[in-house]
Amino acid sequence: MKMLKHKETGVLYGYSVPKSEMSCMETVEVDTDGVVNAVPEDDKTDENTPTVAPTGTDARMAEIIKAIRGLDRNVAESFTQTGKPKVPAIEAALGYDITAAERDAAYSAITE
Repeated sequence: MKMLKHKETGVLYGYSVPKSEMSCMETVEVDTDGVVNAVPEDDKTDENTPTVAPTGTDARMAEIIKAIRGLDRNVAESFTQTGKPKVPAIEAALGYDITAAERDAAYSAITE
């Protein structure tokens, strides 16, 4: 799936970003394992092309799962006492808000 990657921070965005931020973005291809690949030059998004949110929940779920897997288990503040990742920790990794239900679904997908 195509996503936008911030050139300075490396943060991936699958959803619309303000037009003023487009100059800081590059288009990348992210596979289902979260591996980022370059996009051919003629297939890139420019500042005049609006970004579109993925139509299904699969892309969003894949992003949440990737963020959970990337959390450092040694940072106690990122996890509940039962070991479940905290929503704010996931949101910080993603750069956008999620619900507890989305966190629970992603966490269940990883632990089952």
